[in-house]
Amino acid sequence: MIPGATFAAIPGTHLVAAQVGTPPMGYPGTSTPPMAVPAGHLGGLPGTPLAVQAQAGTPPTMPHVGFPGTPTRILPGTPTMAQAGTPPPQGQQPGTPTAAAPLATPAAGEPATKGAGTPVIVSLDVPGGDTSRASCTGHSGGVHGADWSPKGNMLASASQDGTAKVWDTKNATCQTTLSGHSGFVVCISWSPAGDRLATGGADGLLLLWFLSGQCAARCSGHAGQVRCATWAPHRDWVASGSLDGTARIWDAATGRCVHTLGGHRGYVYCVAWSPGGDRIATGSVDKLARIWDTSSGQIIATCSGHSGPICSLEWAPGGSSLATGSHDKTARVWNPKTGARVAVCGGHTSRVYAIAWRIDNHRPRLASASHDGTVRVFDAGVGVCMAKCVGHNGAVFCVAWSDGGSRSWLASGGQDGTVRVWDATSGRCIAVHSGHRAPVLSLQFSAAAKQLLSCSDDSTVKLWDVEEPRGQRSAKDAKRRKIKGS
Repeated sequence: MIPGATFAAIPGTHLVAAQVGTPPMGYPGTSTPPMAVPAGHLGGLPGTPLAVQAQAGTPPTMPHVGFPGTPTRILPGTPTMAQAGTPPPQGQQPGTPTAAAPLATPAAGEPATKGAGTPVIVSLDVPGGDTSRASCTGHSGGVHGADWSPKGNMLASASQDGTAKVWDTKNATCQTTLSGHSGFVVCISWSPAGDRLATGGADGLLLLWFLSGQCAARCSGHAGQVRCATWAPHRDWVASGSLDGTARIWDAATGRCVHTLGGHRGYVYCVAWSPGGDRIATGSVDKLARIWDTSSGQIIATCSGHSGPICSLEWAPGGSSLATGSHDKTARVWNPKTGARVAVCGGHTSRVYAIAWRIDNHRPRLASASHDGTVRVFDAGVGVCMAKCVGHNGAVFCVAWSDGGSRSWLASGGQDGTVRVWDATSGRCIAVHSGHRAPVLSLQFSAAAKQLLSCSDDSTVKLWDVEEPRGQRSAKDAKRRKIKGS
């Protein structure tokens, strides 16, 4: 059991969590299966020993996350946890400041299902069965992340079992298993040409692969877990962010480090190339986002204003703005040339885990997923909330926009094990997809937006068909017929 947590069992449940956003974790001495925090989120990884909290007076060293038994220097300015046996809250790395959240008291007659610290029992039984089109099964550990190939005929997955796999999306069969990391595989990214893959691991390595399973390049230099990796859009470079407090840019052909981006004073959790590839943004536990020139490796601008760790960031289409999501319960929009704040997107009552951009009717829209169990859609130009999507039973870990033409749809996944599709204009839930038997950690629409993939701590990747509800299709078809006949 997690120290301080009280678990309750109910018949038919497979996973029981004591608090919203606090799923069973693999702390030493517990028998509960470990649970992952998705790429782009701040948090411990599945199976990672988290007995790193220091007692008062303990020197500032700790086993690095992902490196069992390996003492590592704590970055300056990063305080240790105050008491041994007190696990960090969901979404927070050991060594970051924490404050106990008071238990929320629901109003009379209101179910206790929302808000940080609110007691909730989550059952991942699937009453309606598995509604996915196909399941990619074969990993023996939670799947941290997955990525569609550029053509959409394959996908790749990264798992805590130490492997990555390449799958045929037509029949969900494994084509190749990539084995080379000595610890969990944390993140995965396709090259723009679809001929290679990059994987980042808890062993501190970034490995590049041919689809045959042969290692194309070995990028070594990080002194901590590689938390995120992404391929440059127009150049044969790969960027990585690490728990050693740096981001690096690598030449994918040789594995040589081109630039070390070392301006942060805390773990680097997210990196993102600008659409043109001339800039790269990094987000850190030090509450800062930095924009770098990729040719020189120099800082262009620093975005300062968050009061909590930054756990996600994304460029706006066209690269005119940068958005960040933080544990301070807000998402923020920045001018990447100057670092000046453009808008604050507030309203969430707990940590923001993920964000996603879309341009709707020539207006910038930013979606945010939160620990408070909701997804919000903002006018990113002014920070005004346009829609609130309510329905998940527990924290929401991931969010993605559909690029399916004129329709304005969002998908989200979270602690309750469901994938939900929303009308982003009204906040109405269009579909609830069930089948995962553990939290959903990441999701992504295919390029044509006809399919959606989700990966989970239940060791699977699932594929879902995405269609408009029949009633909406019939109404739209009738409208088209009427216009055509008029």
